[in-house]
Amino acid sequence: MKLFVIMMIMTLGFGLSFMSLISSELVENNRNIDKLTVNQKALNDTVTDLNYEIAYRSVIFKESDRLLMSPTINHVEAFLKKDKTNRNNYTAVEYDCTQFSMDTVRNAMKQGIYACVVSITYENNETKDRTGHSIISFNTSDFGVIYFEPQTDGIVNLKLGENFRCINYNECDSNKTIIGWYSCFGGDVIKIEDDVVE
Repeated sequence: MKLFVIMMIMTLGFGLSFMSLISSELVENNRNIDKLTVNQKALNDTVTDLNYEIAYRSVIFKESDRLLMSPTINHVEAFLKKDKTNRNNYTAVEYDCTQFSMDTVRNAMKQGIYACVVSITYENNETKDRTGHSIISFNTSDFGVIYFEPQTDGIVNLKLGENFRCINYNECDSNKTIIGWYSCFGGDVIKIEDDVVE
């Protein structure tokens, strides 16, 4: 009987030790599961952020169409006729020439036509203050780089030293002279003092 009691105590002691070991392993496993759950949530958040970033920043091209780097003038005019960006309302700062230009370029790329925003710099002849304006350009296969005003869809002429509004809209009361512009297609002109850099 003594032996039986000793064996029972040993079995009970072993059982308690085993239970304690299993219990501590369960606690450790639960901690690991909690860590993995936190890591999985962080990864899911990262994936969500990356998907948002892709959707927000990338341009979605038409499926199975390839990007037309040098469309014809007819492609461009057909796109501009179909695009409705020029119907948007101009609101200083909130939706101005920059947003008109960016939206039109984004829409062109969605249709498989490569376009870019052009940044024009003016200088006031009297005060020498500088301001800017955004338009768009297409590098056409038949006429080269052509500039458009996305607010009107009209062709724009850029001439260094000329009054932008006067040569494009016959509004010659402004004394803002074009001193340069930048386009992703090259042919950029920047006037620095009396030198012209192309």
